[in-house]
Amino acid sequence: MPAFGLLTETKRDLLARYVTYLSIRGQVEFECLVAVARGELNSIELVDSFGRGRLATILGQWEQAELSAVYPGAMTEPDDGEPGSPTHAEAVRRGHALFTAKTENSCISCHADYGRRPVLRFDIWGTVAKPADFHEPNLKGGTKPEQVFHRIRGGIPAVGMPAHPHLTDRQIWDLVRFIRAAPYPVQLPEDVRAVVYPNP
Repeated sequence: MPAFGLLTETKRDLLARYVTYLSIRGQVEFECLVAVARGELNSIELVDSFGRGRLATILGQWEQAELSAVYPGAMTEPDDGEPGSPTHAEAVRRGHALFTAKTENSCISCHADYGRRPVLRFDIWGTVAKPADFHEPNLKGGTKPEQVFHRIRGGIPAVGMPAHPHLTDRQIWDLVRFIRAAPYPVQLPEDVRAVVYPNP
């Protein structure tokens, strides 16, 4: 997907609004089709009524999300030092421990072998969704710390990635430190590197 830096801010805003419209429209249409397929709607009047109701609900959810959005600049990122420093290494270790913990919705359950053997799943549109491989330096949603933080905190519902509201901000930052260091063996503490890259 290309960057759109050559467009003016006004044009990017218009483009974002159109994509939002497509998203809302797609969700309403998808839910109507599911209801029809289940036999819950057997007349055009019921489809119309159901669609209007879902549209009102979904628009309300978008408006609420916009009002309660947490923007990257609003959070405080802890100073864990540069990669290779003792404080950064400890954060990476803690993040690795959380990533591999044998708990419900643990990272390793979908990102098996740190993403080398991902557990494929279907997204809500029936398309195959492949969990990220953390040996690769580029992530689809961006690799900036705040971008990774928000994906862990809020999840990616459409592909089944759970949110993690039970984790503290500090725990999520530890996961961010591990995920961002994982593609670069030299940034991993030696004990973690031996597990993530067992065959040097």
